[in-house]
Amino acid sequence: MANEISDTELLATQQDLISSIVLETLKQKAFLIPTVRQVQVAGGQKSVAIPRRTQLSPEDKLENTALTAQEITFATDILNLDKKKAIYSKIEEIPELQANVGVEAELVREMAEELALQVDRDLISCLALASAAGPDHQIDPFAAGKVSLEDFTEAGKLLDLQSVPRGDRFALMSPVEYKDLLDEDKITSVDRFGVREPINEAEVGQLFNFRIMVHNEVAAGDVFFYHKNHCAYAQQLGATFKQDQDLSNDAREFLMKMVYGVKDLDSGKRGVKLTIV
Repeated sequence: MANEISDTELLATQQDLISSIVLETLKQKAFLIPTVRQVQVAGGQKSVAIPRRTQLSPEDKLENTALTAQEITFATDILNLDKKKAIYSKIEEIPELQANVGVEAELVREMAEELALQVDRDLISCLALASAAGPDHQIDPFAAGKVSLEDFTEAGKLLDLQSVPRGDRFALMSPVEYKDLLDEDKITSVDRFGVREPINEAEVGQLFNFRIMVHNEVAAGDVFFYHKNHCAYAQQLGATFKQDQDLSNDAREFLMKMVYGVKDLDSGKRGVKLTIV
């Protein structure tokens, strides 16, 4: 048996390296995935049903009086796997050969970062879908023109009234609103506002059980308070990378794609949208 390393082994090693770059980049740059519910899906599915159930209520047992039979019912939120995103690029081999940077590695990272950013954009659109009536979770700011501590307590109250768990709550805002929050006179303690173990670099602090996330893709004037089960994310095809030769142009073609879906859950009752005009 030959001991030489073959082209096949080199290609496999190259693909493994590229895959590791893609996975690591997505993990680092898709900031909002860890803040929502992640649902497992398999091939052969175009959508996935996410069940939710009604609550039972304890009652007093009176002498010689029968208890009332209670039923638990289930409803479903349908998450469609309809986000089919791809990025295609082409590099001529002579310019790539003469470049003083690793063009292919930079291209792979850029593709992965842009796909991660697109996932975050879709999740931000989902997080904006707070209930508008019964209950109304779309609120105005306590202080005109800016976010304040009172907005956090109001959002917390609304979620409490819907029996939303106090753990895994998040507040997502733009850098503009984050600065306004830091300028609040009432925020005087770093320990109170800081966070010891951030999910990723988008998390900047914690306040009243809300882990604060700052993202450039959030429109100025919007703040989203939500529980992890406010939106769901399902990934059917992780970011895959392919390349091929374009002989007529003496170039290489590159393609990165992924298939996923997002869905707001429970009619938006687990989220609150603050709109600052």
